[in-house]
Amino acid sequence: MSSINIYRLLLYTSELAEFTGEQLRITITAQFPNIPLLHNHDGKGCIYRYPRMQYKIINNIPQIVAIGEGIDLLKFLQQKLIELRINSKTYKIIARETIEKKDKFAISNEDKTYTFLTEWIALNSKNYDRFMRMGNRRERIKLLKKFV
Repeated sequence: MSSINIYRLLLYTSELAEFTGEQLRITITAQFPNIPLLHNHDGKGCIYRYPRMQYKIINNIPQIVAIGEGIDLLKFLQQKLIELRINSKTYKIIARETIEKKDKFAISNEDKTYTFLTEWIALNSKNYDRFMRMGNRRERIKLLKKFV
C-alpha cells in the first residue's frame, strides 16, 4: 500500500469569498506565471497529469491543496500571498491555516462512499455556456438547483 502526502492551505479573507476555485487559480497563477506546477501549463500547452495543486472554495473559505511535489512549493508561496484580486475586488488575507497529512493510497475491493465538498454537476455544452456567462455565484447556484 502506498501513501500520499497532502498539504492544505486555508486562506481566511477580509470578506466572504464570493468566487470560484477557478477564479482563485487564475489569480494565484497570475501572481506566479512562470511556475508550471501551479497551473499545469508550460510553453507548449497543457501538462497532462494529476494536478499537484488544486484550488477550492469550501464553506466560503479559499483553499489550495498541494499533493506530492507541490507541497514544498505551496509552503514557500503561502507567506507571499498577501491579498487576492478577483473580479476587481481585493480580498485581504487576514489569517492562514495549514493541515498536513499522509493518506493511504491503494486499490481496494471494498465499496467506498464519497461526498463532494465542492459543487459539481455535469452540464451539457449549452448549459455550461449559460453557467459560465452568469456573473456571480448565487446566480450559478440558482441555475444548478434547477437541474437537481
